[in-house]
Amino acid sequence: MSKRDGKDLLTTLRENSLLEYGATFTGADVRDILGIDTPDLSGMSFDTARRVMSRISLAEMAATDYVRAHLLNEGKYLKSVNGDYRVLMPSENENQVQIYIESATGKLLRGGKLLRNTPADAIKDAARNHLLTGIAMKRTSGRNLPGSLRKKKPE
Repeated sequence: MSKRDGKDLLTTLRENSLLEYGATFTGADVRDILGIDTPDLSGMSFDTARRVMSRISLAEMAATDYVRAHLLNEGKYLKSVNGDYRVLMPSENENQVQIYIESATGKLLRGGKLLRNTPADAIKDAARNHLLTGIAMKRTSGRNLPGSLRKKKPE
């Protein structure tokens, strides 16, 4: 998958008004735009068929991620729903932002857990303290931003 494929997908979807709020299109539409044909898998071994399908999935995912990244700049989110796609309505964006925040929080928690459970002699104290401080700052940094969705600490 080249960057060109993502650009072509973005352009084609835009030309067909499929990037407006609430618009839907199928995964088959995406594969058609990208020129991806699904071969007959019946004569292939399981491993070969799995590799072929993985390549197809990765190409589709790379192109749709390119589109998704561009839509974020327009206040839009492209959601995958059972292999098809839908541009969320503006009223649905708050929930998607909350999903992003929860995902980031979970990753920070897992990073902290990994750091705490890493043998002490594997990471220098200064580096460990730097990482712990970074995690703590990222976990609390969104609390006082105007319009933040995170709950503020009671005063």
